[in-house]
Formats: sequence, structure tokens, C-alpha cells
Amino acid sequence: AHTGWVQAVAMLPGGARFVSGSYDETAKLWTLDGALERTFQVGGTVVCIAALPDGVHFVVGLGGEDSLNSGEVWLYHVDGTLVHTFKGHTNFVFAVAVTPDGQHIISGSNDDLVKVWSVASKSLVSTCTGHTNSVCTVAAMADGQRILSGGYDNTVRVWLLDGTLENTFSELHTHQVRALVALPDNQHALSGSVDKTVKLFNVNDGAVQRTFTHHADAVTSLALLPDGLRFVSGSADKTARIVEIGRL
Repeated sequence: AHTGWVQAVAMLPGGARFVSGSYDETAKLWTLDGALERTFQVGGTVVCIAALPDGVHFVVGLGGEDSLNSGEVWLYHVDGTLVHTFKGHTNFVFAVAVTPDGQHIISGSNDDLVKVWSVASKSLVSTCTGHTNSVCTVAAMADGQRILSGGYDNTVRVWLLDGTLENTFSELHTHQVRALVALPDNQHALSGSVDKTVKLFNVNDGAVQRTFTHHADAVTSLALLPDGLRFVSGSADKTARIVEIGRL
């Protein structure tokens, strides 16, 4: 049903429905059998999507050269209601994530910034300043107190929700960091890069536990399987691969 590139998808909790976002300036709600439930007219290129844990809300990050809404984060209810528009970024929003408790939305942008938003108060909590180039991936740790960001400056950074920079890891990758996934143990994460590798690392000190070299081109996306023991990686080598993390 999309008429442009599909840029992002996100599963809603429960595993029965998912949302897709596209260059056609819409988001669409689907059931797993392919039935289209609803189309959301966003008015901007949907670059990224994240679902809230309540199962009935999701957020989209907007971009697009000619879009008036570029740089905004929109919070939707699945019934079609636009709950709130978060404004503050000055360029494309490349990545969004939600803390496990559903209380905070994290956004990363082409303006080199990470922002933390409150779902309850619909307000800006903090702006994380430190990246020297576009932020293209964000993730929330399991405790909901720390967040991760990665970007075109080849770094992974660890922040507190109040915007305090806790750590900068510049040795993990030699090229852009395009994907991040936090592990359930609240101590480790996975990062995927244009350098063709996925790294399993400790978020407290940046120590690399394992380097995965199963792709032949840039790693552009990562997702953790529900068992917490395997992940899926997507790559510019035109493959998606299911990989065992191994013992931590």
C-alpha cells in the first residue's frame, strides 16, 4: 500500500500488529497477515518508528528535504489520534527509541543531538550534546536510566536521562555506527557499523566481548530476538542474518 520506500517498521507489543513508515509521508498499521488497519497521514518522510510498551502508542521521527515537519517526533495512538508533536530538532530525525517503562522517548538527529522527551508532560527533558556528526541510532538500556547513541562520528556514547555524558567509546568501530541494541542484562549492548562488523560490548567500560564479521558490507540494522540470546542483523550486502550472541 505504500507508494514510496519503506524506511522503518516496528512491532507493537503482543506481536499481532506492526507499523511501517515510508517516504510516501505515511505510517501504516498492519496485522501480521498483511491486512491494512489504518493509514496515518504524517506530512513528512517517516525515517524511524518505535512502539511504546502499552501496545497502543507509537512514535515516528520525520525527515525530508521539502517537509515542513522535518525534525519533529510525532506520538500517535493506534486509533489514528495524533497525541503530541515534539519539536526541537533542527534537522532530520534519524532514530527514535522508547524507555522500557514507556515514560521517555529518545530521538537522534542529523543536527548531531540526542533529545529526551517526557511522555507524561509532553516536554523536553534534556538535550545530549557531544556527537560531532549526525546521530543515526539510539537505544534505551533495560533500567531506563541510561541511553545509547551512535552516529557518523564513529562513536557510541552512553548518557543519563538528564543529558549527562557518561562514556564515549571511539574505538569500537572505524566507520559510522548505524545500529544499536541494548541487552536485557543492562550491562551489554550490540553495535552495527559501516565497517561491516557487529560488536558486543560492555556499556560500562566499552570492553569488546565479541566481534561478529558475518556481513560483507555495512551493517545497517539490528534487532534482538525475544529469547535475548540471538539477534538479527541487516546489511547492505542484501542479507539478514540470525546470530547467536554466545555466553556473556
